[in-house]
Amino acid sequence: MAEILCREATASEAPACLALLPEAWGVPVHLLIARRDGAFAGAAALYWRSWADPPGFPVWLRVGPPFRRQGVGRALVEAAAGLAAAEVGGLWSLRPVAPDAEAMAFLEAQGFTPHGRSFVFRAKIADLRESIAPILARARRRGGLIEAFRFEPVSEATLSDAAWLLANARLFDPVGGHRALRRRLDGGAEAALDRSQVAVHGETVAGVILWRIEDGRAVIDAQVVGDAWRGGPLYLLMLETQMVRGLNEGLTEIAFASDETTASTMGLARRSGAIRTQTRLRLYRRPDPSPSP
Repeated sequence: MAEILCREATASEAPACLALLPEAWGVPVHLLIARRDGAFAGAAALYWRSWADPPGFPVWLRVGPPFRRQGVGRALVEAAAGLAAAEVGGLWSLRPVAPDAEAMAFLEAQGFTPHGRSFVFRAKIADLRESIAPILARARRRGGLIEAFRFEPVSEATLSDAAWLLANARLFDPVGGHRALRRRLDGGAEAALDRSQVAVHGETVAGVILWRIEDGRAVIDAQVVGDAWRGGPLYLLMLETQMVRGLNEGLTEIAFASDETTASTMGLARRSGAIRTQTRLRLYRRPDPSPSP
């Protein structure tokens, strides 16, 4: 019988693990390596921080094609669970998963269960603008704060503050948020299609919206405002400002995501007649995945 061994990767083994898990580059994770009869078979990345409820560390893994369906993935999950047990016990899937994805069947077989949904919507920019126009009109009639914001591209001066806003909203961890923003500044192909901006009030970064052009439409990857401005008009003002920019570039459609519990964004999707194009599930594995007697 083939022997599968999983353990934390050494410094010399980390590059091979990261080649299999490129999304873990630069992120503070514990890397696990799996070997089958001594051959490198797979790797897992365990993010050593929990901010969700119930508590658990995010984990992601990948198995080399020649070693799939041979128990390597299961061994990696169990090794990650063993590491997490002393701290928080549970595990979260690092990424949301489509209900019909191959990864969904695998994770469910390892004891992960759905624990919340998010959706991706597509709408006409004109329809979305129309749905928020009355709210912004009332805010503009009141004047004051809404006129005090300015919008500018993400820059070296605002990068760190923007990353912390994303982290505080649990959209990214601080390192992951910093990396996501950095990719949009590096002058590569991603940066050329990026249109992300920050909202600034005085010298304070009050909000950030990450969006880009893809397949001829605007795609919002993340949007958040600071605690001091939540409940006010800034969120919609950012959205309106960026939609006007998109229209000026000839775009007519916009894609955006929402957690099922975010009533405001779900309401925008409903009022604008947005079409739901994707459903993603967050998956959680309890400290003891075995069924109760």
